[in-house]
Amino acid sequence: MYKKAGNTRFHEELVELIYGSLLEHGKWQQFLDHLNGSMRHGKTTFMYHDAVVRKGYFSLAAGYTDEEITDYNRYYNLINPWMAKAAVRPVGKGVTSDYMFDAQQLRKTEFYNDYLRKIGLEGGAGITIFRDKGRSFVLTSLMSARDHEASADLAKLLTELSPHIARAFSYYRKGTKASDEANSQCTLLDLAGTGLILIDEDAQLKTLNKTAEQFIGQRCGLRITPTNRIVFEKTRLQEMLKDLCQRQSRGSVYRAETSNTMKSYDITMVRMQTDKMREFLAGPSVAILIKLRSAAAEFINEFALSPGELRVARAIIGGMSVSEIALERGISRETVRTQLKSIFSKLGISSQLELVRLFQPK
Repeated sequence: MYKKAGNTRFHEELVELIYGSLLEHGKWQQFLDHLNGSMRHGKTTFMYHDAVVRKGYFSLAAGYTDEEITDYNRYYNLINPWMAKAAVRPVGKGVTSDYMFDAQQLRKTEFYNDYLRKIGLEGGAGITIFRDKGRSFVLTSLMSARDHEASADLAKLLTELSPHIARAFSYYRKGTKASDEANSQCTLLDLAGTGLILIDEDAQLKTLNKTAEQFIGQRCGLRITPTNRIVFEKTRLQEMLKDLCQRQSRGSVYRAETSNTMKSYDITMVRMQTDKMREFLAGPSVAILIKLRSAAAEFINEFALSPGELRVARAIIGGMSVSEIALERGISRETVRTQLKSIFSKLGISSQLELVRLFQPK
């Protein structure tokens, strides 16, 4: 049961934690813990839901176990009946769970029977802090008992807190965009001869260096659309980029190769590391690194390698493993090994190490 309705000091403590989050890391978690502590057997979370793809996830949470968070993020976000209304309800207004979806109908759903009831939850209140491009950023608190009065009091408290949270979120989002670019400048732009492209979760261009501009002009396998989005020509590379841009990405680094009639390029896509709250508010950032392959690697053309052997040899020299080459090209590891044996025979060598050493700068 929600215990602190009308408690002015409790309200002030929560507001202090909200603004304290702008100055000190970890305050958002303290805010959730403090709010959740006002309820008996409660669970509170900042959550995200994309109405376009109909997916969402829990970010920071209080009261939930890791398993409960994982279960929601993997499956139950897809069937959460509250989210349809969360995508269109007024921003900044706290509402009860019964307002979001009829309680009797809720109890007939898979979401309730296999998730909510299993973890001891019945109802509560939530609020959409802000909405951007169909993505809702929500604060929700649920309780073990269906108490209409307590849920209404909680919804009122969330409404009162909403302008403070929205103000902090706005400040935080502006700050993360600036720091993303500053960090990338410090850590990546100093790599000599390497092109850098930094994009957001929509593949919208945030920044790029001069080397990247030159490579794009050379038709290195990607382009900038009129809407300022980065697009790869190869479908497989585009799928890799799409995965990294998702909030629940399967990977963190992808490596591949592109080429035109004159040159070949190594492509590395990296999901930038950040804290949970920063990614919750600003979304993931992805860095694309582009490097021109060495002249030594191109020299293997003279050894009458087939197109497939040539790609394998370039990949080995570039540091890729047999498994990575097979995955990138969509072939079996045995096929890669067969091509390697042919390469060794034509070059008069017997190992991958010799292949790499053969083309290392003297």
